[in-house]
Amino acid sequence: KREWAEYLQGLTVFVWCEPDAAGAKFVAKIGESLPDCLVITPPVGRKDISECHLLGDDIPALVDGLRMTARPCREIAAEIKSQAAAQAKQAAGSLLTAPDILGRFSDLCTTLGLIGEYRTACLLYLAITSRLLDKPISVAVKGPSSGGKSYTVETTLRAFPESAFYALSSMSDRSLAYSDEPLSHRILVLYEAAGITSDLGTYLMRTLLSEGRIRYETVEKTAEGLKPKLIERDGPTGLIVTTTWASLHPENETRMLSVTVRDDREQTRGVLHSLADRTNGHGPASVDLAPWHGLRSWLELAGSRSVSIPYAHDIAEKADPKAVRLRRDFGQLLGLISAHAI
Repeated sequence: KREWAEYLQGLTVFVWCEPDAAGAKFVAKIGESLPDCLVITPPVGRKDISECHLLGDDIPALVDGLRMTARPCREIAAEIKSQAAAQAKQAAGSLLTAPDILGRFSDLCTTLGLIGEYRTACLLYLAITSRLLDKPISVAVKGPSSGGKSYTVETTLRAFPESAFYALSSMSDRSLAYSDEPLSHRILVLYEAAGITSDLGTYLMRTLLSEGRIRYETVEKTAEGLKPKLIERDGPTGLIVTTTWASLHPENETRMLSVTVRDDREQTRGVLHSLADRTNGHGPASVDLAPWHGLRSWLELAGSRSVSIPYAHDIAEKADPKAVRLRRDFGQLLGLISAHAI
């Protein structure tokens, strides 16, 4: 825990890494707070210090030797990251040099069976990519029931590993504060805005989007009576929400871009033909999504996140500044351009 790590600052800390996935996860967790801790790798055939003792090892001599060969967690983490980036780069393949990534993504959506909502899907694609930025983009996908809102979002999400987002149908008014699910540089996906309507829930959501973190103070019962407890959740986090409502909570609405799915006759006819194809055994083709997931992983591990927009002032000059909310919308527009550049 964060408060425990404070007592270890300034000390030489050794971490015994058990030779399994749980051991590696443990070391990575410790390394987040103590990147300079020294990692001990046990001898081959040994798991923990108790096992070394039971097998008759000279424990003092063994530990002294292992401490001499211990390596900084920061160094090990950098090697692991480099290896993961190389694997992701290989998996991404030609996507890393595609001159029109949104064109490739539109083709993917067609293959996956999406009909007509390519503009919305591309906007969502950039919004989810913006999780790599300090200020992720949030989007409200609006439209009538059966309009394809959820399907469009689900199709877009298939191009991303699950580590990029956290999808829910609904949540309680305090779940954002108490959940253990990591939110930093992720997109929270909420199917149906009706899933969070309480004043506290919308307030916590608004705070997370605007401030990039949640600081929620509550009280809890202890042996000494009621005591205050401060809960902190780190972002930054973006939000994608679908809704049949024409407008959301006004304070939340201005923090999101709104896009409406198509409900015209041509779109409906296209959906009907798609359903007819599926009935006749001509549904969406099977797609290898590994290159897309590899691309996302490579961007997260090795890609540059420094973007310059030389024409930003030109856009500002040509914009019609009649609405105050344009101040936030303009920031989101620049965020989408940055995500596209990345």
